[in-house]
Amino acid sequence: MTDFPFRLSPAPEHAGRTVDYEGLIKIRLAHAPGRSYLIPELLLVRFGERWVYFIPSFFGPNSIAFNGDKAVRCDLSLDVVQPGTNRGRQLQIAIDPSALKRRYGGGGHLYACTVQGPTQLQHAAGGRARVTDDGKALLQMFHYTDLKGRAGIQASGELRSSAWNLAGLQQLENVAYGYCTTLREVRGRGDLARIAMATNGSLVFRTTSLVGEPEQLFEVKVYRDTTLNRTQRLTLWAPADALPPPHLFRHRPFAGQAYYEVVGPEILRISVKPGVAISLSPEGVMTVAPETQKTFDYVIEGDASTPDGILAPYREEDTRSVVHLELLIDDDPFAYWWRQQNKHLADRKLVDPRRLVPEVPRTRSVD
Repeated sequence: MTDFPFRLSPAPEHAGRTVDYEGLIKIRLAHAPGRSYLIPELLLVRFGERWVYFIPSFFGPNSIAFNGDKAVRCDLSLDVVQPGTNRGRQLQIAIDPSALKRRYGGGGHLYACTVQGPTQLQHAAGGRARVTDDGKALLQMFHYTDLKGRAGIQASGELRSSAWNLAGLQQLENVAYGYCTTLREVRGRGDLARIAMATNGSLVFRTTSLVGEPEQLFEVKVYRDTTLNRTQRLTLWAPADALPPPHLFRHRPFAGQAYYEVVGPEILRISVKPGVAISLSPEGVMTVAPETQKTFDYVIEGDASTPDGILAPYREEDTRSVVHLELLIDDDPFAYWWRQQNKHLADRKLVDPRRLVPEVPRTRSVD
């Protein structure tokens, strides 16, 4: 395990033999000033009778082919990384716009797709999935705690939600999260870093260079903890529609197109209203009633060329750089894209932001 995880995916021409897989992809249509794009937040892939899921690590801009006013194909590339490792796999995704499988209340849409990727792709999965014919999906994930925490969860049959933000240092007043992860174990500093924790209370990041600008190394303060408080693993199953879209970094390198990075792809959060406890069955299946869920119509899109941009998703209150989500409850992203082409869709959007509780920051002694 490395102390400071990084992620590296080979270009397709260097990735070896590829095969096609049957898949489902959950996407959202997002708008920022001067651009719109699809966020791929969840990929489900079938291997025989078994399904697994992947949380994208990086993704590129999408392209949509239209025949008249009908979308006939959407292509995008994304990277997935086996939890707890650094080497990724780059996948080419072909979405069938006519094969909508499910609409989600928060604006997400699930489509059938073809996934071109390397052989043995299942070994990079975030976990197993249970998928019904109508697109309902339960995702396997893990919650880590200590002996006392495990006993409390099992006795109550509930996972308490947490008001702490992604950095774990300040509380949010208008949303809470059930925190889980795709990590199979939390053994060292590298694993803690992947879930936004550190034994010294900070993580080191490097900015993406723009033309004529040097890269910068800097620290982001996060929750200070040790693996001793993460010795007990609970295997849980969460409905896919309870996971909010992830915050993002936008990389604008000095050459080539911009690309996007998912912030903390090994962190899975169940989004609920403050104070809500998530019910668990004896088998670890979460029940998240629609009226208890909390949704936002934006995610933070931090500019990876600046320290402030990288800090923003971890703090979560900063709304200077956001991407607006198109809810599309009774519509689909491809038809909407065609009707609204070449319009400024981000300019008229308002944000109901996540708000931090003004209080003393959280600390923990690990001496």
